[in-house]
Amino acid sequence: MLSKEGLICQNFQQLLLEKNNISNSVKIIGGSLKRKSILFEGSDDLRPTLGRIKETLFNWLGNDLSDKNCLDLFAGSGSLGFESISRGALSCTFIDHTHSNIENIQKNIIDLDLSNCEVVISEAYRYVNSVDCKYDLIFFDPPYHSDCYDWLEFAAGKLLSEDGIIYIESSKKINLDKIKMLKEKKTKSLYYGIYRL
Repeated sequence: MLSKEGLICQNFQQLLLEKNNISNSVKIIGGSLKRKSILFEGSDDLRPTLGRIKETLFNWLGNDLSDKNCLDLFAGSGSLGFESISRGALSCTFIDHTHSNIENIQKNIIDLDLSNCEVVISEAYRYVNSVDCKYDLIFFDPPYHSDCYDWLEFAAGKLLSEDGIIYIESSKKINLDKIKMLKEKKTKSLYYGIYRL
């Protein structure tokens, strides 16, 4: 049974969802923002990484990301980027081509009072081509059945720092020549893992 404070918090979250016409939320599972909710609009293309997969991923990465500059390349809800910020990442850049996703990420940044986040509305490939930045941690989790995996290794080669790590989530096994697997797991519907050049 929820405490009085828990009920107030739950009711407040529901009011926020209704006020912003947002139909979904996902909780941050660790770090300084643990149990805070990320709010987003539901859509068939938007599937935030499941809690158990996110937990495995951040166990692999370690709970302290204090020296990492992160890139959430297909941000969607921003769940992975916000999780990295919660665990102390120096910064996170969120990339998405959908206006509603970008607006929701910006609202969440404001609601969570974060100053180390950048939001860019762009197709992922266009962004990769247009910047010379290096990132210590890249989240590469495009929509299912995407052809984005064709240029995954190009993106990793261009954007990863010397010891950088890329997280890849896909609906089928991806053949990689230039990227070394560090950890990988499979569920019924997807493969996910962390890799290095």
